Parts: sequence; structure tokens; C-alpha cells
Amino acid sequence: MKKKAQVTIFIILAILLVVGIGLYLLLRGVVGPGIGGTVETNPQRYIQLCAEEEVRNSVNKVIEQGGFLEPKDFKLHKDIKATYLCKNIGLFGPCINQHPMLLNEITLELKSKIKPTVDQCFVDLQESFQELGYDVSVGQDNGMEVVLSPGNVYLEIDRSVSVSKAGESVSFDNLRVPYKTSLYELAGIAIDIARNEAGFCYFEYLGYMHLYPQYSIDLRVFSDATKVYSIKDKYTEEEMNIAIRGCAMS
Repeated sequence: MKKKAQVTIFIILAILLVVGIGLYLLLRGVVGPGIGGTVETNPQRYIQLCAEEEVRNSVNKVIEQGGFLEPKDFKLHKDIKATYLCKNIGLFGPCINQHPMLLNEITLELKSKIKPTVDQCFVDLQESFQELGYDVSVGQDNGMEVVLSPGNVYLEIDRSVSVSKAGESVSFDNLRVPYKTSLYELAGIAIDIARNEAGFCYFEYLGYMHLYPQYSIDLRVFSDATKVYSIKDKYTEEEMNIAIRGCAMS
């Protein structure tokens, strides 16, 4: 019985030792230069983390201001520049859709703001990895695109990187950097609001919230006949603000 107990104890100790070593390696990130490595051994992860703050700040600003980083025509609401998506200068008749290609405009806004940061990230990557003793080759910049999709914004970066050290290497020819956000969905609702306001001078936001309880929509009407819709995703807490002006006398 004593021998069996000793064997059992040794097995348990061996298992704990293996688990402990595994956890240590996982926490230290000692998994080589592949996709699962740390920032120091993973160029893809390095670029993603390097660009993340700029992506987050830009996306948040675009959402807050109705699709634009620097709106040219807006209604100031709670110190927020809510972009006019649909507007009629006069008081008669429905508003006119000012941004029928809103999603395309948003992608261009984000691309122009984020691209310089991504370019600098590649410069920093090369310098950082060389300081760690890696041989680094960064290819020609073939461009970057911003892609909006449900639940995400993606940076599609067409640029090659090769990193090698002590006989091990990792490389990629292009890179897709994801960022979780409800921008696509919020912009879609904003487009629906502008379309309904232009066509019917009204958007049934109470009914919309009943059908889609994930979103809350608040409407405020100003003395100049401007309506500001605040569209919020209850799960992500992201809120888009847009302005509408038209049909004041209808």
C-alpha cells in the first residue's frame, strides 16, 4: 500500500511539475517567433498593439461625431459635434441626404488618420527587433485599407516583414489587424434614420428599439428644428450622434 501511495504521489508531483513549467512558459511567452509569441518575438502582434491606440481613438471619435473626425456641418450637442447627415436649409420640405455614401466616407476618414501611425509602427518594429539582435527585413509599402464589417473594423495592411534569429524566422506578406466595435451597426442605423427622415420626415425610433432591444435611441429636438439622434449599443456602450434638419413646417 505504501508503494502504491508513493507512486501516486510521484505521479501527482510530475503532473504538477509539467503544468507549472507550461504555465511558466505561457506567462513568459517563450513560444518562439510564431503567431502565438510575445510582442518581442511576434511582428504581427507588435504591429497590432502599436496601432491599437490610434485605431481605438479614431473609431471612438468617428462614432461620437456621426461618422467624421472633423465634421464641417454639425450641431453642437453636449459638447459633441453631431454631424448633419440629412439637412434642408429652409423650413419647408424634407431634408436632403448629405452623406448617402456614409460607410465609404467613414473608411476614408479612418484610413487617413490611422495610416501615418501604422507607417511609424513598421519603423519602430524594425528598430526594436534589431536592438534585440534580430535580422529584420521590411518590404515596400503597398498600401493599407480599412474594412468595416459587423462587430469589427479591420486594417488590411499589404506589406511584408521577415524576422530571423539563431536559425528561426517568421514572416508575413500582409497583415489583418482586427478591432472590435459596433461602428458598422451604428452607422447602418444612422443611414436608416437619414433615409427615413428624407423620405417621410420621421423615423420610428421607439418601434425600432422594440424590434432591436440591443440599441437605445434618444431623440432631442432643438428650437432651430434640428433633431439630434443618439444611437447607443447597450453591449459596447458606444454611442453615435447624428443631426437631422428638415420638415419643420410640415
